[in-house]
Formats: sequence, C-alpha cells, structure tokens
Amino acid sequence: MVKKILSFVLLLSLVFSSAACQSSIKPKTEPYDDSNNIENENISNNTEVSSPLLSGKLLIEGSTSMQRIFQELIDTYTAKNPKVTIEYIGDGSSAGIKAAIDGTANIGTSSREVKTEELSQGIEVTKIAEDAIAVIVNKQNKVGDLTREQISKIYKKEITNWKEVGGADAPIVVVARDAASGTREAFETLFGVEEQVKADQEAAKTGEVKTIISQNPNAIGYISLAYTDKTVKALAIDGVQANVDHVKNGTYTVKRPFNIVTKGKPDALEEAFIDFIFSDEGKAIISKEAIPAEKY
Repeated sequence: MVKKILSFVLLLSLVFSSAACQSSIKPKTEPYDDSNNIENENISNNTEVSSPLLSGKLLIEGSTSMQRIFQELIDTYTAKNPKVTIEYIGDGSSAGIKAAIDGTANIGTSSREVKTEELSQGIEVTKIAEDAIAVIVNKQNKVGDLTREQISKIYKKEITNWKEVGGADAPIVVVARDAASGTREAFETLFGVEEQVKADQEAAKTGEVKTIISQNPNAIGYISLAYTDKTVKALAIDGVQANVDHVKNGTYTVKRPFNIVTKGKPDALEEAFIDFIFSDEGKAIISKEAIPAEKY
C-alpha cells in the first residue's frame, strides 16, 4: 500500500513538472528588420512619391552630362524618402544603356538618341529634358562666333589654323569626347561629322574637356551647355549665343535629348523615382540646367 502511494505521488510530481516546463516555452519569433523591407519589390500604385513605405536601393548609371542634375534630384528625393538609397555612376551614355539592358543598373541615362539596335533589346526610353551642346574655346581666344560649317570643317581638319576663322595665327587643337560619350555622338550627328572627326585629344568626361580647354589657348571642344562656366568661353553659332533662353525659343538648335532607360516597364520603386523627376519639384531642379519634358 505504501508503495502504491509513493508511486502515485511520484507520478503527480512528474505531471506538474512537465506542465511547468511547457508553460515556460515561448513561440519563436524573428526580430523585425526593415533594412531590406522593399528592395525593388512592388509598392502600391497609390503610394505617393514621398512616403514612409518607400525603401530599397536604386543604381543609376550613364551620362556624365546628366550627372549633376541627377545628383540634385537624388539628394532631394532621398531626403524625403530616407529609406531609399540611390547611387549614380557617370561613365557615359553607352555604358548606361548597356547597364540597363544587362540589368546591372535599375535606370540608365543617355544624353543622345537611343539606337534602334538598343531599343530592340527590351528597353523603355523616356525623355526627361532637352539639353544644348556648347562649343567652347579658351577665354583668351579672340574668336567668339563660328558657323556650323566652320565647326564641321575644324573637326574634320579641313580648317587647321585659327587665322582661317578670324583668330590668331596658331594651330587649332581639336578636343573630342571618347567613343562611349553620348555628347560625342550627339555632336557628330548635329554637325554631320560622324566617323570623320580627327581629334588631337580625347576626354572621357565633361570635366576633362573643360580642363584641357582652360589650359590651352588654341583648343576647341564641346560640352553640355549646363557645364559652361567662367573657366571657358562658349561660342555663338551662326550668330546665336548658346544660352537657355535661346534654346527655349528655338533659335539655338545645337541640342539633344536627355533620356532615361529601363529594362521593360519600370518596377514600383523605379517608377516612384521617375514620378518625382516629372513632378513640379523635379522639373524645377532640371530647369536650372536643361528644359524639362512632359512625362510620356
């Protein structure tokens, strides 16, 4: 009898001990981590440009001529959307288009027309602005105005001395952008010198062109109008000075498109940033250096 009682007490002890252990076990929960909350995942179409729901990363790659505009767009946008990170790589229009085609960048930028063979690879192109190309010389150069024909002949080495166009008796140093540059392709198309340019020097970036021109009194080059400053002199072309007012009224016609490129339709995070570009605030930023376009 005593053995039975002891066995019963031992059994009760084991039951209560097991219940106590079970009550102390809590279900496993993962801590909330929003660092990868939305990395290019879909966002409601109703989400506004500035929203706490927006988060993720965008890589934009392409035109150096568009880099300064985009940096201000990026800085303004990410200040409103602190969970969004955007990086811009300025390595040329062709590189930007290729990056969009290959999917290594979310958005490519191009300061030239997109070629048919590029369009055939599934990309969407949207023009965000028009930009003028300025032909620049050293500030010491006496020449202030050239015709389109003269510029074309200079770049083909049919005119080789500044005295032939009213300048000093000195050889003209022809400066061009490198082959990947959208500015180069646009310039050559506008002046009808495709595959005919005989450059003395080539520059990979806009800033390099300005440096060469500012240091060489006999050099001539071309850059985006937005990047002209007091270190160089922008020439009038056919009597029309290169400035934003003349671009807007159509009298200065040496201009090209500023395009953005995506692989297929933009995803939600890309589209939110593109919507910002076309917003009043985005257009105000663009208008400091180019002429904003209307969306689609």
